[in-house]
Amino acid sequence: HSFAHDIHAETLENKWNLEYFYAKSLSIAGYQMNHLQGWLYKEKNKQAHVAVEKRKKTRRWFKVEQTDDENKDLMLCYYRNQRSKEPKGWVFFSDIRDFAIAHDKREIVINVPAREYRLSTDDFAAFQEWSSCIKSIMKKYHVQEVRILQLSITAIFSST
Repeated sequence: HSFAHDIHAETLENKWNLEYFYAKSLSIAGYQMNHLQGWLYKEKNKQAHVAVEKRKKTRRWFKVEQTDDENKDLMLCYYRNQRSKEPKGWVFFSDIRDFAIAHDKREIVINVPAREYRLSTDDFAAFQEWSSCIKSIMKKYHVQEVRILQLSITAIFSST
């Protein structure tokens, strides 16, 4: 990761107003994939009692990173902004129990034993890249995607 790369990526982002871009290459079980990073909205934790449409979201800079130890585990890290050196938090892909992708909301739901992460973006291309990346990684960890069942309360009552 070089200073020149950072300047180039920042120039691209400013010039084209890109919200995501590919950086260095990672190898996952012999499979080459690019390292994805970009802006996503993360729903604040501990809001289960709040109506979905009123839950607060925070814009964070996310990166798929690889640990430096012998395991070379992949993790999804999030930072306050692009220049932050230390992540505010992270999720090891090996800890994910299941995940779901809600295309209509442009939302990715990731479940780990301690909590649920709800990540979203307004940009459809960025959503496609993130959902594709996460699906690819999850296949390597043998984690199944679950379907989100969404029922409209008004539809239920109007049909009775």
